[in-house]
Amino acid sequence: MVLEQGEALPMKAYWLTCQMCTVSVETDDNNVITKTPPIARKFIGQPLADLKRWMAKYGGFRVEPIAGQSALFSDGETTPPSAA
Repeated sequence: MVLEQGEALPMKAYWLTCQMCTVSVETDDNNVITKTPPIARKFIGQPLADLKRWMAKYGGFRVEPIAGQSALFSDGETTPPSAA
């Protein structure tokens, strides 16, 4: 993929929740995590599947794509768009 000057890489956003925590993350076009809150920062640069596997161990795991917006909200909240 060749990007023009000022063109951003494609990104996908996801909302993930389990009994331990709820986070929102952004991934690149290859589903590698690029942005996440501090609780999951060790997963930056790793495949989204790794974070899913880690969170699923805590029970009540759920993941939803966030369409058309950044996963990291300016107020620090991680509420999924459907609940806003």
